Amino acid sequence: MNEPTEMELKYLVKNNFDLSDLILYLRSNGFNATSIKFVINEDYYFDTPNKDLLKNGGSLRIRKTKKGPIKGTFKYPTDNNDVYTKRIEIEKTLTENSYTELMNRFNDLQYDLNRLCPFPVLKINNQRQEITLTKDNNCVVVAFDTIIYDNQKQEHMLEIELKEGPNPNILIEIDKLIQERFNLELTKQSKYQRGIEQTKLVILTRKHSKKRIFMLKICIFYIFLPRKA
Repeated sequence: MNEPTEMELKYLVKNNFDLSDLILYLRSNGFNATSIKFVINEDYYFDTPNKDLLKNGGSLRIRKTKKGPIKGTFKYPTDNNDVYTKRIEIEKTLTENSYTELMNRFNDLQYDLNRLCPFPVLKINNQRQEITLTKDNNCVVVAFDTIIYDNQKQEHMLEIELKEGPNPNILIEIDKLIQERFNLELTKQSKYQRGIEQTKLVILTRKHSKKRIFMLKICIFYIFLPRKA
């Protein structure tokens, strides 16, 4: 059975970028804007003590929004194009924001999640603007994200995901248009990878070291608990 996949472009956004300029430029090149919405997300990422998901380009998160259900999402890289990123994406609705619920809903994955720590290793707040565009039976969602990490560091990312359509080369076309006009840096890093890099969670700060060491001890204790047969 084929697993659902995500195909998208990702860009790091510097100063002086106006999303409306990009949308107008894409519209002038044959794209039609069909909808716009604003979303505020809280993302909680889970991993093993050794950050095995991070090292392999994967992620497992719980996403809360002010409106809408709580979602759990597992992502794992697959064959990548030189321009866009392609990943397995499995999303499930959760009844609550908890590690136990996350594990219960994702216990049928082909991937071993038994060594996950029972607490999130990263939290991200994300203020998102989403605009849906269509062209030639393809539908893409342009998402401009204002991301605030655990340490209050802030940055902006632009994601353009193919939601529907027969031709993933529409993403290559969009990238060419963006490179012609806008000073954006194409990246293959996920928000989880960016978040770990930006917050430097691998290195314990003096302020949080005691708390994180205590949490790590809990995680290690949990991992080595006897499991039911």
